[in-house]
Amino acid sequence: LVRFRFFGREAVETFFLAPLLVPEILLGAALYLFYARLAVQASIWTLLCGHLVICTPYVIRSVTAGLVGLDPRLEEAAMSLGATRVQAFFRVTLPLLRSSLVSGAIFAFIISFSDINLALFLSGPQSTSLPVHIFSQIQWQGDPTIAAASSLQIVVIGLLILIVQRIFRLRIVV
Repeated sequence: LVRFRFFGREAVETFFLAPLLVPEILLGAALYLFYARLAVQASIWTLLCGHLVICTPYVIRSVTAGLVGLDPRLEEAAMSLGATRVQAFFRVTLPLLRSSLVSGAIFAFIISFSDINLALFLSGPQSTSLPVHIFSQIQWQGDPTIAAASSLQIVVIGLLILIVQRIFRLRIVV
């Protein structure tokens, strides 16, 4: 979408970014009706497909921003030194896009992990997600251990972000 100009490019970009414009509860209801029409029972796979729909725009925006800032001459220089297009992609382009890919993955994880609306529609009885379980416990039982689990969840997510930052040697831009 960044490097090549083709007919319908804007339509493809709009298609992939459209889930950002639709409220998640409406998207969940629409996917539920779609699966019901196909006679597909709610399961972990329907939930996974729903999360792919809501997380893809964040990853695409993140990677697109990284590709816009990437000089295509670096890949051309690698190919002029004997690398194939695939080798140039894996040895030059992909390492330079590392921070964009990681930030897109973090966005997708946070969006997916905090989603309740879509999961309420698409998860089956055997595949309840953690946010839905926490929501139902708060709504029906008011158990104080859920508050502790939610606090622990925030700490774990923060630690995961720090670990990913250390592993991929990412800089924090404020």
